[in-house]
Parts: sequence; C-alpha cells; structure tokens
Amino acid sequence: MNIVKQSKGYALLITIFIMFLLSSTFMHYVSIYRMEKSFLEMEQDWNNHNHLLMTAMQEVLLLKEHDRGNLVAGNIDLQTGTVNYQIVSNSTIENTIFLYVKTNEGQYRGAKFTYNNHTGEISNWVEGAHIK
Repeated sequence: MNIVKQSKGYALLITIFIMFLLSSTFMHYVSIYRMEKSFLEMEQDWNNHNHLLMTAMQEVLLLKEHDRGNLVAGNIDLQTGTVNYQIVSNSTIENTIFLYVKTNEGQYRGAKFTYNNHTGEISNWVEGAHIK
C-alpha cells in the first residue's frame, strides 16, 4: 500500500525526458554526419576540378610548343572529365588561354590565363564558373 501512495507518475515523465534527450542527440549527430559527408563530396569535386585544370593547362602548353601558330581551339578528354580550350592571340608575344572543364558528374568550371610565348610565364590566372 505504501508503494501506491509514493508513485505519482514521475518515472514515466523522467523516462520520456531521457528518451527525448537521447533522440535529440542522435538526430544531432546524424545531421553533423550528413554535413561532413556533403563537405567531403564538395572538397573532392573541388580537387577534381583543380586537377583537370592543371592537367589541361600543361597539355595545352605542350600542344602550343609544338604548334606552328594555327592552334586555336580543341578539347582534351581525360579520365575524370573533358576540357575544352580556346586560345586568343593578344599580340605576337602574349596569348590568352581559356579552359572550360566539365567533369563526368556534369559540373562545370572555367579558367583563363595569359601566357607569354617568349618567357613561358603564366599570369592573370582567373577561374570560376563565370569565365566565358
């Protein structure tokens, strides 16, 4: 009889509160995991774009060295994507080279830079999705 008098429903309330805390903590950690996963995917895409741009830049400059002056545009197919390039002659000394990257996942990014034919210097490197 003494047990019945002291039970006022606190056990159920405390159990529900503890379950709420555990559920909230679990949902919080799931949210953090999803954010970290999406950040990792974004970082991998960024590294993939950078690798494509750097590889394409080297390939285009090698093609330009062996060119007789008629290299204007083309594309390079790589394992992780495709790069289209365009060469615009500013003068007899400098060319502006545009690189347009499309990954196998369908994401785009571009870059442009100025290449000095005599010194081999690369300057004015600009990249992003806004390069046209």
